[in-house]
Amino acid sequence: MWHTLVPPTPNPLAAGSIMGFETGTMMLAGALTLGHINDSGFWVTAKLPGLSLTGGLKTYTLAQSITGVFVLILALIGATLLPMGA
Repeated sequence: MWHTLVPPTPNPLAAGSIMGFETGTMMLAGALTLGHINDSGFWVTAKLPGLSLTGGLKTYTLAQSITGVFVLILALIGATLLPMGA
């Protein structure tokens, strides 16, 4: 038996798991919403079209926020219509 300080992570898609597909999707929505300057996607989005730093932040932050909110709404609708457990 291995002894470690870090507890094992539950499989979010396992049957009877406390975490379901909806929870993973909601976590993805939160991760999408928080893109910033240290994100490589920001630099691709800002520099390829020739945007300034301010213009890139406005464009990237708005797009990421809209995507995050859309995915969160989609996950909540999915959790309501197709619940994955009791």
